[in-house]
Amino acid sequence: MNKIVDISQLERHVGLSIISFCIELFVFGDEAEPIGVVMQLSNETNFLFCCSGEGKIRIRRISIFKIQDSCRLACLNEFAGELLNSVNAFENQLILQTINHEICIVNDDDDLVLYLDGNQVTYSTESDPRI
Repeated sequence: MNKIVDISQLERHVGLSIISFCIELFVFGDEAEPIGVVMQLSNETNFLFCCSGEGKIRIRRISIFKIQDSCRLACLNEFAGELLNSVNAFENQLILQTINHEICIVNDDDDLVLYLDGNQVTYSTESDPRI
């Protein structure tokens, strides 16, 4: 299963534990650019968040996640074991909150930008061994 869903499908999963929360990165040289976010929940449901062509965040419910050869995953361990407390969607962003953390996924002119607890998340293949 790999289908686009609306925010209400995601809201039904509030209260479940997050097993993993990873960012799919397109790697080029020493830099890495986020192109998607994958969240696995305790009921084995997986969601993929990415930019849509309309300037919004697309939510996909997926059964299996395969990354491309040119991509890497960087996991945000801050979310492992946390309960998904709330989900809010706005024009070009999706905000997921736990008790301790907030991640804001933004479609900035078809570039995926992430903010963890208000700070922009950046990546470098040289400084981050996870990539």
